Amino acid sequence: MASANQTLQSQMLLGMHSQRQLFVSAQLSHVEDTFLPAPGLSHGDALTYCRSLRNRRRQRTPAQLPTSEIAKLQIWLQDPLSSLLLARGRGVRTSALDFAVDLLDAVLEAGYPVVWALPGTISESEARDVAEGPSLAGILRSLVLQVLNLDTRAMSEGVNPVTSQHFRSATSAEHWFCLLERCITPLPRLFVVIDMGILESALEHDRDSDHGGEQLHIGDVIKRFEQLAQPGGAGGRVLKIAVISWRFDAARVLEAEEVFDADRQILTDGGRRHERLMRQPKFRAVFRRQKGKSMERFRSMVKGLGDGSRGTE
Repeated sequence: MASANQTLQSQMLLGMHSQRQLFVSAQLSHVEDTFLPAPGLSHGDALTYCRSLRNRRRQRTPAQLPTSEIAKLQIWLQDPLSSLLLARGRGVRTSALDFAVDLLDAVLEAGYPVVWALPGTISESEARDVAEGPSLAGILRSLVLQVLNLDTRAMSEGVNPVTSQHFRSATSAEHWFCLLERCITPLPRLFVVIDMGILESALEHDRDSDHGGEQLHIGDVIKRFEQLAQPGGAGGRVLKIAVISWRFDAARVLEAEEVFDADRQILTDGGRRHERLMRQPKFRAVFRRQKGKSMERFRSMVKGLGDGSRGTE
């Protein structure tokens, strides 16, 4: 009799769990259908587009991280605390974005959860013709939906789980930041890769259209991401946010050192001299071989992070 009761209870619990999962899946589908990212912000298409450009550029200018920067990157990756990293170009305008693709490829290959905001396949002029536009809220909404596709526990656990009502009530960038924070809490480890250029374009569009009534600057946004990555965040998660920039133009609103410690800044190329050398076939061949070795070391660094931090374990 006891065994039969236990079997019945197990079946009931399994049935309840299945029903809850079905409900959460249906709710997530509804959220995605209702709050699709703005045109040009499809993260999968954006990564494919940036990867294609990187591969073509590598044939001409195989830029690579200087040796000293690889050591700093390794320290950042292996640091068990949440933190921001500024990866900026020095002489090759596209090196930071190419580094972002390298980082994403390595993290995806290693099986760690990661979300990103990269330039899409739609131009700024085309985006401005779209009613939604490349808004900051749209970028944050894309990140939220990416996180929920990785882990839906924020929609099913806790006393006040995230529902479609929370999405309908989100009318400002700050609301979306709060939603993002709630959705990432269940994940023990998460990587976030953000291109500074797409943020600046979104803020410019928001100011032109008075989108949401907010007048944010890039410094405000970076500091808000810094708050998300405060060590010892909710749930003990490890949040690694890499901000990608060409020469960090935000000096007009904040100095890089205000947010990024010296050991949390890396240069993604060797400077203009390096760029000039790569125009010569002899040096380009050498750099290409070195780049292959550098990428192997890069991938091994990412794979060497803790086994217990993959997925939703």
